[in-house]
Amino acid sequence: MTDWEQPGGDPQYQGPPPTGQWMPQQPADPWATPQPDGYVQPSGHQPPGYPPGYPAPGYPAPGYPTPGYPTPGYPTPGYPGYPAGYVTGPARPGTAIGAAVLGYISAGLLVLAGSLLLFGASFVSDVETAAGSGTDYGSELALDGFVNMIAAGLLIAGGVMLTGRNPNGRIMFSIGSGLVIAETLYWLVRFDGFTATGFVVYSVLFGALTVVGLGLAWAPGVSSWISAKR
Repeated sequence: MTDWEQPGGDPQYQGPPPTGQWMPQQPADPWATPQPDGYVQPSGHQPPGYPPGYPAPGYPAPGYPTPGYPTPGYPTPGYPGYPAGYVTGPARPGTAIGAAVLGYISAGLLVLAGSLLLFGASFVSDVETAAGSGTDYGSELALDGFVNMIAAGLLIAGGVMLTGRNPNGRIMFSIGSGLVIAETLYWLVRFDGFTATGFVVYSVLFGALTVVGLGLAWAPGVSSWISAKR
């Protein structure tokens, strides 16, 4: 009997199967997740260029929020120039801005008129002294010029403080406006019966600008805006 014959003389026995055609089955992992039929287990290889342990591109790392969205539990950042959670006060009313603008215009005209009055006062005083007329128009013009300068300063300072929401600014603005209204009445009475139409028109212009600006400064919206700061 040859080595490859089956004991008993069976000539059909061809010996043990070739190596590699049969392998013993590995025991199943009891902790493995059961997979449906046809499921192919991933090979576990990472994409080229990425070290092991990092997720594939296009997906955020576990435990980190998606870029572009605020992290839960933190407030949304505030507007540029203000810290987060900062709430601004009421907006500045347009009537306060209008009153300040009219005050600036009146102040510019007052400075111009005051400069002319002071220059005219010096000239008139020289003429009166040389002529020996005994009148004192020069002093009158000089006083009016100084009052114009004071009123202009109060209107400018009051307008700036008013737009800055300072209640004292409206008081200064009102005092300056009162001086202008008083001067307007003075010039209208002083030149009554004269043909100085330019003085009358100029006085009415001063008075009109001042009255409108004063009314805007004391408008209810401005009062509420200033009171909200206290």
